[in-house]
Amino acid sequence: MGETQRDDVRKLQDELAELRRRMEAAEGELREIAGRPEVTDQPDASSAFLGEPSVDDESVESPPIPAGLIFEAPPAKESPVEAERVAARTAAARLSFEQRVGTGWLGRIGVVVLLVAAVFFFQYAVDQGWIGEAVRVLMVGGFGLLLIAAGEWAFRKAMKIFSAAITGGGVALLYAAAYTASPNFYDLIPTPVAFGLMCAVTAIGVGLSLRSGMLATAILAQIGAYLTPILLSTGTNQQVALMIYLAVAAIGFLVVAYMNRWQVLAPLSLLGTVIVFVGWYHAFYVADVFAQTVFFGWLLLAPFVVYAVAATRADRAVDELGMGLTAIAGALLAWLLAATAQTAPALYGNLLALNVLILGICWWRNWSRVRPVVLVWTILCFAKWLAMVGQDYAGVETSWSPLATWGWVLFAIFVADVVIRFRRALTPKLDARILIAAGSGLLWVVGDVGLTNPAMLASLASLNVIVLGVCLLRRWTWPRVSVLVWSVLCFLHVSIGSWLFNGLSGDQSAFYAMWGWVVFGLFVADAIIRALPRVAMATKRPDSFLVTAAAGLLVLWTAGALEFTDSAAFGHVLAINGILLAMGWRMRWDWPRAAALAWTAVCFLGLAADQLLDTIPVSPRPWLFATWAWVLFGLFTADVLARLRWELSAALRKYNATLATLATAAMFAATWRLLDNVLPDWGVAVYTAGLSAAAIIAAIALRKLTDRSVLSYAYLGQGLVLAAFVAPMALDEISVTVAWSAQAAVAMLLARRLKERMLLVKSTVMLMLAWLHFLAIDLQAEAVGEVLVTLAGVGINTAMLSAAALAAGAVLSAGILRAGAAIWDEAIEKALALVIVCAAVAVWASQTSTQLPAITATWWWLIVPAGAGAVAVAQRRNTYALLATLALVVVMGRFFLHNTLYLRLADGPDVARQIVLNWQSALGLVLAVGALIWSRCLARRRNIWPQPAAFATVLALLAAILVVWTGSFEIDRTFAIWQARSAQAVDQARNMAYSVWWAACAIALLVTGLLVRHTPSRYLALALLAITLGKVLLVDMADVETVWRILSFLATGLVLIGSSLAYQRYFGRTTKPEQTGDSP
Repeated sequence: MGETQRDDVRKLQDELAELRRRMEAAEGELREIAGRPEVTDQPDASSAFLGEPSVDDESVESPPIPAGLIFEAPPAKESPVEAERVAARTAAARLSFEQRVGTGWLGRIGVVVLLVAAVFFFQYAVDQGWIGEAVRVLMVGGFGLLLIAAGEWAFRKAMKIFSAAITGGGVALLYAAAYTASPNFYDLIPTPVAFGLMCAVTAIGVGLSLRSGMLATAILAQIGAYLTPILLSTGTNQQVALMIYLAVAAIGFLVVAYMNRWQVLAPLSLLGTVIVFVGWYHAFYVADVFAQTVFFGWLLLAPFVVYAVAATRADRAVDELGMGLTAIAGALLAWLLAATAQTAPALYGNLLALNVLILGICWWRNWSRVRPVVLVWTILCFAKWLAMVGQDYAGVETSWSPLATWGWVLFAIFVADVVIRFRRALTPKLDARILIAAGSGLLWVVGDVGLTNPAMLASLASLNVIVLGVCLLRRWTWPRVSVLVWSVLCFLHVSIGSWLFNGLSGDQSAFYAMWGWVVFGLFVADAIIRALPRVAMATKRPDSFLVTAAAGLLVLWTAGALEFTDSAAFGHVLAINGILLAMGWRMRWDWPRAAALAWTAVCFLGLAADQLLDTIPVSPRPWLFATWAWVLFGLFTADVLARLRWELSAALRKYNATLATLATAAMFAATWRLLDNVLPDWGVAVYTAGLSAAAIIAAIALRKLTDRSVLSYAYLGQGLVLAAFVAPMALDEISVTVAWSAQAAVAMLLARRLKERMLLVKSTVMLMLAWLHFLAIDLQAEAVGEVLVTLAGVGINTAMLSAAALAAGAVLSAGILRAGAAIWDEAIEKALALVIVCAAVAVWASQTSTQLPAITATWWWLIVPAGAGAVAVAQRRNTYALLATLALVVVMGRFFLHNTLYLRLADGPDVARQIVLNWQSALGLVLAVGALIWSRCLARRRNIWPQPAAFATVLALLAAILVVWTGSFEIDRTFAIWQARSAQAVDQARNMAYSVWWAACAIALLVTGLLVRHTPSRYLALALLAITLGKVLLVDMADVETVWRILSFLATGLVLIGSSLAYQRYFGRTTKPEQTGDSP
């Protein structure tokens, strides 16, 4: 049996013993509660007396027993103490939150307030000189000894919890007495004596904890042990004595933790050691003591690692603790090495030893989650060192570097760790992540040490071969994406950096392009190997194609960054697309072709950006780019047509139709923009009409010659959309959006009348084009800010009218879509109508926010919840009820955050507005009233929403908060106007006005909640009262004298305690059961 199996057996034995112990304890508690004697397997005297057969003699028949001889045992009686305890628990479980707050928490808070008053009184007495220093120390020490004696008495009386509490308090007071007598406080005794006293207190605390088994006392002694060198610091460097003290303290507490299985002492020891060590480091460390500092770091690491291994071998249940201690201790040592090392061998030699030690322990103990921590501190050490010596590599290029060697060595450690775990294969995902993260870190180090570009790219190729090889052996798929990502970043680093800062010649461009094709070849080879019959890895899954296609994207980016001609760059794109589409056609990879189309569009946009944006291009480049657009996007159309003879599923047919449609659309968008700069308007219109006719002819041919109805409908719809572009080309830019919105509504109406799906698709597409045209062109037009009409003193410009037309067309189209039976599918049309309405709301909200004043825009926003609520009430639509609720909440949120808070913080109080009677306060009141009305609608019309109570409650509470919020800002405006007119300080009066207003609102809410029996309103009232009380105590009384502050806290505490007593009497009277006549 191996070591792992023995550990598992020991773990199962420990768990079985723990379960047996818990079962025995539970049985004992049940017997104690029930008051029944323990049932044994032996027959008792009563059974023998009654003539019952024994268990061992079932064959003996007993004679019938006379009724008079049968006695029934009386029922067991509960003890009075246990009955009272059970009744108290049952009553506490029945208490509501309000009762618990009123009867419990108010009293506790009152006690805390009284204690605060006592602290202020003690400080006041000390300031007045009523209590001397020596007397204070003696009082504290004597009271501590008294508490320890009381704790010992309580322990002997079996009151362990009470004993632990007062014993801990006594030990804490002894620590306080020793410290206050030291030179760092009252200077009554020398430092060595104080240090000895605090060590003695630590020993006393540990002894008491070991004697009584009280963990809390041991923790308190541990805290005092680590606070001792901090509190008694003399300001001089005593490194050796301090480190030996820390090592001894750690070993001692770890031994106590191991012997008594008090695992919590181990992380506390580590925390105390770290705090003291870091404090010494920041105060006294110099470079001359590097060697002994590192030695002490290893010395302090050893006890925690040994404890982690020993504790987990004794009890596998503490594996989490062992892993945590090992990871944190190792990370702290790595931090020490990174912070103190002055040479690379000193840093990376120690780091290598540390990594080998920790990874070896992880492999031995089957710890997996520590390994990522090891990788993280390795990367951080490299980052720290490179940040310190990075200037040495600035502007310097070398074929190799010692840091690169160290990077490869440490990377090899992680690769070896991953490889030796092949047999176990317990954490394959974690192994893959570690391998990828280590490779990424190595590539970052190699790229940051000044290597030449050939050395950098050679390192990239070697790393890719290693990682891809490991992925093939372990049959991993997803890590190849990470390999691709760092390959892209590496090429961006070596090629684009040179291109931006130094420029590239033709030879350099060919060099980088060659390396790009080499990396692309690695991914192609990986995909081919995985598709071999002997390997048979993911041959029908698109992931291999995705990785290969993304590698092709790397080559395209490289070609775009290099100094190639336009034709050469487009040639790279065409070559990559041809290879990938051919592989996809041969291996039946279907879905990833969309990625190829996407990067083709991106690359074309990047290469032809100057031609697309230039209004006066130089001929014949527009025609050249247009030709390349026809070739590149026509390749995808040819790929779709080449797959017509295949038997495809319905989903793949739809996918092919979508791909062909997008390719044609991208080709038209590119060529239209290019030719629009060199052809007149009628020429572009003729070109668009020709493409429309070609698409319609292709649709008719596909319908007649093949059974590809989906592709035929796609081309037909595209032809109709292109035909729609012909008419608006002669109009101005802003009129196009209005025309397309109207055309979408008309198309939706025709789709509703004719029950035609294609017209439904066309209407949706026209709406999308109208939105895109509005965002991309209309908002950039020169006449967008021209004011056309003025309403209520606010100018309405062209952008607002265009947005209104767009939103109206969208809402009208959605209404027509949902006006009758489903044209296509009920669920799809419902979702489409909701998306259209949401998009219209987004356009309307964004334009009103940008084109109108803040308050006016929020008024216009009210149209959305009002309209959605009206539709929900009229048609009993749950979706629109939810939309109305969310819209109302959004409008209220805008009022809360923007119209009031943001404007107040950004512009200050608006003193130009009239107090109360202004549009801002009116908006707040209208929102509050609207929230109340809508909450009542939700509560009464239950068929609108399945569970309206929660929404109605939230809206009602928001309405109340809105009234409080609005009134608070009106108070702020009032005092701002007063201050501006009288030039007097009004801060204190403003704060008092806030308190009065909040208290009045809280009382009104409380009265309302009591009258209508609305519990949430009472809770909100209590919360507002608590906030008001806290503001009065913490803010309004900040400038009050000490005596009055003491009296105020005293009065507040007495009031809270009195309130708690009143609550207890009230609930005790109201919840007392009534006496009935049947009771004796």
